[in-house]
Amino acid sequence: MTTKYYISWEEFHQDTLLLSTKISATNKEFKGIIVVTRGGLVPAAIISQQLNLRVIEAFSVSSYNGAEQGELRPLTIPHLAMQDNGEGWLMIDELEDSGKTIEFARNLLPHAFIVTVYRKPVGSVQLSDMNVKEFGANEWLIFPWEQYR
Repeated sequence: MTTKYYISWEEFHQDTLLLSTKISATNKEFKGIIVVTRGGLVPAAIISQQLNLRVIEAFSVSSYNGAEQGELRPLTIPHLAMQDNGEGWLMIDELEDSGKTIEFARNLLPHAFIVTVYRKPVGSVQLSDMNVKEFGANEWLIFPWEQYR
């Protein structure tokens, strides 16, 4: 049975700040951010402010045609980051769920440092490099920007 978990703006903001602290503690230097749209837009804005990263590229993928899910296909790709296979770039998304988006991104940008605010374990392999909280596979996360649609 799937249970819904509503994430407040305050909780999301605090978790994203914690993620930026964890990223900073790695002492990695980044050329910029690759934001996975749309879910990564809010954490990328917060993290870019915290880490003083001004160069931001969008990475958009889609796998839905109406209500049917199919193969992932890129809508936009991060051209600057692709020049270096992602080396020195920080990729941000809000959630690692099925892992399809991150797996696609890993193949496109194998050297990017990929972070998500949250993670739902699918199998035994974590595809992102870092996250803040894990949720169960049967929890459906409702983000603050989704609550009033």
